[in-house]
Amino acid sequence: MGRNRVLQLAIVQILTLVVYWLILAVSVQSVEPKLCGGKPLAGGGTLSRHISSRSTPPVGRQLLALVDGETSSYSILFGVLRDRGYTVTVRTPKDRSLTLWNEAGTHYLYDAVLLLAPSIKGFGRDGTANALLDFVDANRTLIMTASPNAGALFRSLAEGIGLELDEAGTVLLDHVRAAHRSGAGQATEGSRIFLVDPKPCPSLDLGATLPYWEKEMPQRPLLFANATGSLVAPKQDLLRPVLCAPATSYSYEDGQVVETDEDAAPFTIGTEAVLVAALHGRYGGRVLYIASTEALQDRLMSGEHGNRAYFEDLFTWALGERGILRITRAEHRHVPQGNERPRSTPYRVGDRLRFELCVEEWDGRQSQQRWRPWLGGNEPQLEWVMLDPYVRTSLRATKDQGCYATEFDTPSKHGLFKFRIEHFRDGYTPLLLSQVVPIRPYWHNEYPRMLVRAYPYYAALFSTMMIFWIMAYAVLWKGLVSSKRLGIQTTSRSPHATVSSKDAAASSTEDSDADHQKQE
Repeated sequence: MGRNRVLQLAIVQILTLVVYWLILAVSVQSVEPKLCGGKPLAGGGTLSRHISSRSTPPVGRQLLALVDGETSSYSILFGVLRDRGYTVTVRTPKDRSLTLWNEAGTHYLYDAVLLLAPSIKGFGRDGTANALLDFVDANRTLIMTASPNAGALFRSLAEGIGLELDEAGTVLLDHVRAAHRSGAGQATEGSRIFLVDPKPCPSLDLGATLPYWEKEMPQRPLLFANATGSLVAPKQDLLRPVLCAPATSYSYEDGQVVETDEDAAPFTIGTEAVLVAALHGRYGGRVLYIASTEALQDRLMSGEHGNRAYFEDLFTWALGERGILRITRAEHRHVPQGNERPRSTPYRVGDRLRFELCVEEWDGRQSQQRWRPWLGGNEPQLEWVMLDPYVRTSLRATKDQGCYATEFDTPSKHGLFKFRIEHFRDGYTPLLLSQVVPIRPYWHNEYPRMLVRAYPYYAALFSTMMIFWIMAYAVLWKGLVSSKRLGIQTTSRSPHATVSSKDAAASSTEDSDADHQKQE
């Protein structure tokens, strides 16, 4: 009965092991990455689930311009936009039929809103600050321009994107770089119009401004008039200052004497005032803020100044013609070392892996309308993660345009790791990649034999064995020899011992007989 019970337990254990190995094999095969079409990439790599398979980016050509006044003042700006293939719809805020949604309320009618009327309190049927912020969250574009008489809607909108505006009636003044002056040291209306050198803000790196212009920032000075003093709110991680005011400017009421009292000090002084700011939302929407509405009017867009070239390039970024990225290829493979053979997933601990990534950028110009290799210069960063990053390295550019690669050794820890890329750069859409890869330990027949670094341990083992055999030989062999010698001596003395024993027995018999006779 007990034997049958043991046999049953053994059969159950064997079946449990078989089921376990089958589950493990199925799970490893299910982790092997595949594309949507079912074909794995070379080396077992795959595209991330975050990568869109769309052939064109989500950028439309319908633009709504809200103008409070003469529309002829922006003929150059509207002409540039129409030449680039945009359909510009010019409306006034007082038009009650104006709405951003279609009649069914299922989608937006416009892809971008150009707000050239900062003094309005509302527009159309549903024109509020929250409506415009929701518009941006829906992956749309908002271009807003400020003026000294900005209304409540504009100020609420500016606060929603992370801007702080000076009080109504104040204006940015610059007596040193003013475009017109009438007397020595006397402030005139010319102080409202000043020149600005097109260079990045002191707090902004030059490399971070690359996505905002096609090649490089225009070099001709810009002309701003009746600009509003504005600051980027603290702890703001999305809004980026693109152009700052001159160091000699300040925000104050024109014609008033600047007081030294802390409560009456200028709201902004020098380069802390922001003239142009850009925001790339978490859901893909973009916002472009310009501190002067008049900077886009014909009288400042024409002439020898660089307003037209500067804002034309900047509008292309805001409208989604540049800065939209996608991953076209992401793969990884094993790099054999020495006599190794190439392996596919699951990789082994200590393997050397190579990861390659190819990125393209959308060229939305009307003459192009295509994807091209991304040559932005910002090298993505790759992480090898299991809960925490074990490896963090930069992807270096390869000979193929728009492709980046790196090699690294997997750590001596097995489990489920993942390749992770979280590339966030100002002005660009984020690149997000996450892919799980299993790492297995060494199999029993893969461990190296006779390691060089283990020679001292091998020597200790063999020396211990040798000493054991020597001691065994010495103890056992000497004991055997001594016992043999003792046996020989005993055998040689045995006859005498026999005779003496017989004599002792006879004498004892005689003594016992004599005692018996005396008693009788």
